[in-house]
Amino acid sequence: MVDLIAKRYVKALIDGKELQQASSMSEELSQISSAYANEKVNLIITSSEVDNKRKVDFILSLVDNLSDTTKNLIKLLGDNKRLDIIPIISSE
Repeated sequence: MVDLIAKRYVKALIDGKELQQASSMSEELSQISSAYANEKVNLIITSSEVDNKRKVDFILSLVDNLSDTTKNLIKLLGDNKRLDIIPIISSE
């Protein structure tokens, strides 16, 4: 189920994008998803004590100079409480 959701986000991300722009977003998501290997990052993302806005701000702080598209994706995932699927989106 999560894979299907991630594929929908990926499809929406790459529709109408040039290869260079899609590649840049992929690299940004890869950098963010690599942080998920850290146990402390996972604890923050999965914590019910941390509100989604703070989680989004935390994830956005992991990488400098994110594109607006990637920032908007992170914010959307935060609004939909799906920040945990970033590594799956990145691998897609």
